[in-house]
Amino acid sequence: MKKVILMALMIVVTVTLLVEAGEIDSIHNIRKSGKGDQTIPGLLTIMTYDIGAAYGQNTVEDSLKSKFSKEDLSRIAEAIKAVDPDVIGLQGVKGSEEAEFLAKALNMNYTYGHHGAPKTCASRWGMALLSKYKISGSRTQIIYPGGLKCSTTRSVLECSVATPVKEIIFINSHFNHEGSVEEQAAKTIEIMPEPLKEPVFLLGDLGVLPGSKDLRPIEAKLTDTCDGVHNENSSFVKKTGTGHGRVDYVFFDSRSFLVKDVGLIPKEFWHASDHIGYFARVAFK
Repeated sequence: MKKVILMALMIVVTVTLLVEAGEIDSIHNIRKSGKGDQTIPGLLTIMTYDIGAAYGQNTVEDSLKSKFSKEDLSRIAEAIKAVDPDVIGLQGVKGSEEAEFLAKALNMNYTYGHHGAPKTCASRWGMALLSKYKISGSRTQIIYPGGLKCSTTRSVLECSVATPVKEIIFINSHFNHEGSVEEQAAKTIEIMPEPLKEPVFLLGDLGVLPGSKDLRPIEAKLTDTCDGVHNENSSFVKKTGTGHGRVDYVFFDSRSFLVKDVGLIPKEFWHASDHIGYFARVAFK
């Protein structure tokens, strides 16, 4: 009897540790190198894009009920290709199939993480990270519990990417703007190790405008790339926004990087999603 109780306790402890550590996601390093590889060591283009399940001008509800459209996803791929990012965080990804389609279309490595309970939400709603470099680690962690309802629960996708210069941590986020964004921001920052050992980027659809008090936990650690450079492009991004005001961000670790430029995807692709893809070009210090 004692052995049974002990084994039960060990199982509970093991499950608890796995939950606290976060769910480990599968990594697909599928990129094929070749003459077209334009990667430049020391310089990085980091992009964030809420693709809205590639529903374009349709409603989210319609998109979630149907299989993804290769035509719509190809439009998203063309928008990303126009920027040619080294690493891109995608939000509003409808299952790992969409992530795989885009990764293969762009010749990038990828990992996918879902919001909410695996059995009910894994194929419906999540985030992906695509990279020209090897993805060496990936896990999702819930920052806003919404029960079994995929549209309310929120997780972050934390990834390690091995660039030629240094290992970098990327935290891909898609906050629930109807919940406490400040709480989600604080939970996201808690994921970051203290002190920071590797350079960090936090990117994604955070659902609130610049200057919001909800972003204070993030701004205490990291810097908005759009504030890291002052030129015509950064002014344009601030004026134009990313589809719902400026709610899509790339925050960077100012100890490790300098921002060279920022921008939006070409205007011809602005209707591929209800968000406009945003990117920052940075250099290692």
